[in-house]
Amino acid sequence: MAGCNNADKPEEPPDKWNDLQVSAWLRSIGVNENYIEEIYKAEVDGKILLCLNQDHLMSSISMKSGPAFFIIQKRNELLSPQQKRKEKNKQNEGTKTSTKSKDSSEQKSFGDQAVVKDIQSAPGQFSLISKDDCKPRPFDQDVIYFSYVKHRVLPPASGAFNLIQPCHEHKLFAADALLDSTRLQVKFAREVLKFAIGCMNFRTNGTIHFGVIGSKEDVDYVHGDTDYKHGEIIGIPVQNKDIFLGALKYIDRSVSSDKEHVCKCVRSPRFVEVMDQEKNDKTYVVEVDIIPSIHIVEGKVYSVKLPNFKESTNKVKFAKELILQRVGSKTKPVRVKNFGNFFPMVKVRDSQRKEAEKNQFFCAPGLCQNLGRKLTM
Repeated sequence: MAGCNNADKPEEPPDKWNDLQVSAWLRSIGVNENYIEEIYKAEVDGKILLCLNQDHLMSSISMKSGPAFFIIQKRNELLSPQQKRKEKNKQNEGTKTSTKSKDSSEQKSFGDQAVVKDIQSAPGQFSLISKDDCKPRPFDQDVIYFSYVKHRVLPPASGAFNLIQPCHEHKLFAADALLDSTRLQVKFAREVLKFAIGCMNFRTNGTIHFGVIGSKEDVDYVHGDTDYKHGEIIGIPVQNKDIFLGALKYIDRSVSSDKEHVCKCVRSPRFVEVMDQEKNDKTYVVEVDIIPSIHIVEGKVYSVKLPNFKESTNKVKFAKELILQRVGSKTKPVRVKNFGNFFPMVKVRDSQRKEAEKNQFFCAPGLCQNLGRKLTM
């Protein structure tokens, strides 16, 4: 492991540790070197270490139950002295902490993180409710050990930048994820196809994220908590991944012409696990990448009939055919009155996309090395 010559336990607070310092701490408590290597590859820093639970170590790192339990216990022991020192400082300063009810949780400062200790939980059991920013999954990459942390915040929904850097759209999708398979597939297919056609007509890469707050309605759904942020990771339950994967069958019925182009540009859904120490329920952010390669889309304009489940007839119906495009951070239909401006711009964007694809592999050596390190798993 490059740069791992620091064998001593780090002296900084755990939430300040980088991935190398986490490795040094694991080594100081006698964790097997193979496990340390896998945790390092997963880019676990101090903030993520505070969120880890035994189940995640066993499922994502393929760790045996014994070592996983040992790491979590040692992590909790590491936090306990920190917490006690802060309580002692508070008492010396004469500050008092009040609680609204016995069942409520009290929030204590830990570095620049918000660490919550549940009054009824076992001693030393902490959970992180951080609102720190985080990076999205590397675009169009299957990263085995990649995961999100609940309440971390992804970059906001965005429009096209340079056509290669993906634009992003967020959907909470929490209520929809609980629907029966037919309704769930229709809802998921509708959102994916709307976003995909918009990206393809604009010639921009894009990722749509399900399980992430993206609108005021999403905030209202999570009990109207004004502290929730746009882009905040919440996660959704996924009972059967095949339901999401099977939703792409609606391409065949929603797209009249060049449907094979849509199939090539829309990647299969990816399921990124969300770590949440407050609950044991497994949730995911479901993501779909769109890549309108120029050799596929050049000279083409795409339209779609979006599917919708009609409750009155209990059947799937298809809306009027629309041409869609990305407008800022949203996907909107192209109005007939704007066709005169839209169609000439398609040729312009074809040229821009062709140039962007030609240049996408040329980057600064430092950036290439950094990306290589992050994507090599």
